[in-house]
Amino acid sequence: MPIAGNFLRHHYQLMLLHPLALLFSRGLNVRQIINSIKQINAAPLRHFTADLEKLVSSGVKISEAFKNSPLFTRRQKELTAISEEAGNFGQMIEHLARTNDAEYEQSIKGLMSLLEPLLIAIIGAFLLIFIVLFILPMVAVDIG
Repeated sequence: MPIAGNFLRHHYQLMLLHPLALLFSRGLNVRQIINSIKQINAAPLRHFTADLEKLVSSGVKISEAFKNSPLFTRRQKELTAISEEAGNFGQMIEHLARTNDAEYEQSIKGLMSLLEPLLIAIIGAFLLIFIVLFILPMVAVDIG
């Protein structure tokens, strides 16, 4: 489950961070950005955007929504808080999106390198079963 959980977390982060980075780079205000990302149809992201909307409406910083979300790592939460204080939140979201993209691709490559030997072993097992069930009986009939 940790492997699947990490893939899902990265996937949901990518679904959120890339649109956020794009919208911030276009200079939209926070309410417009929230209304746009509410269109993303994934349950964890709907919860995040609902929390984000509530917090921003009550005057709390955007980074608080990141802190409350299980989607993000502690490092990402700290970086968003620091960048919001410094006034370059959009740039940090763009950086997080790029970094997350690279991490996601690397984890997929790692998983594929683990799956390749497993697939070869499965194919070998099927070939062995085929030989034992079909080829050996034909050879035994020809000999006998």
